Amino acid sequence: MQLLTAAKAGKHVYENTIHKIGNAPFARELRHKYTIKDIFVRYWYKFLEMYAHIDIRDSIINNVNRMIACKDFSYGYVFYECPNCDHYHISGLSCHSRFCASCGKIYRERRANEIAKKCLNVPHRQFVFSIAEKLRIYFRLYRDLYHELFKAVDDVFVYLIQGKSKIAKNDDRELGYISFLHTFGRDLKFNPHILSLLCRLFLFISLLYFLNTISF
Repeated sequence: MQLLTAAKAGKHVYENTIHKIGNAPFARELRHKYTIKDIFVRYWYKFLEMYAHIDIRDSIINNVNRMIACKDFSYGYVFYECPNCDHYHISGLSCHSRFCASCGKIYRERRANEIAKKCLNVPHRQFVFSIAEKLRIYFRLYRDLYHELFKAVDDVFVYLIQGKSKIAKNDDRELGYISFLHTFGRDLKFNPHILSLLCRLFLFISLLYFLNTISF
């Protein structure tokens, strides 16, 4: 009945309805395919009981619980109905957590678009600044130290590039770049590191020459 109603509303609505049905929890389970949320729904509370002796930060527990409850109709929903036909759509309330695979994706896309607007339309270089493995435990215990990583990166750029430019000194200009903090590596192990985007092409020959002499 749902597919018949969707088919009357048009091809786009019909295809979207098929996609939603195919992505429903019962359909994924029949295909033995599970999302990250499915894994947390099944094992999160067992994990908390098993590792109750571990001090897990409240923010972690809060974000996981929000992700589990994301778009759960029991926590509220929005009902849309077309005034010209009987077609309707129900959407569960989003959790707006960056940890959520769905809401976090939307946040990342919006954030990336906002950052792209601030960048010059020229090639950029990416720099990765990491720290020794033996020192990482201190950043995990004392999270206020993260801002020291950004300060250290700024000191490096100022010394290597801005400090070498006569134009920057004479005109009192400052180097611009964008930095991000990643607290985990690709292997999901704790590895705080800074990713910095720096404009590769400069309007001033002295800066361009110096940047090209850096070994990447």
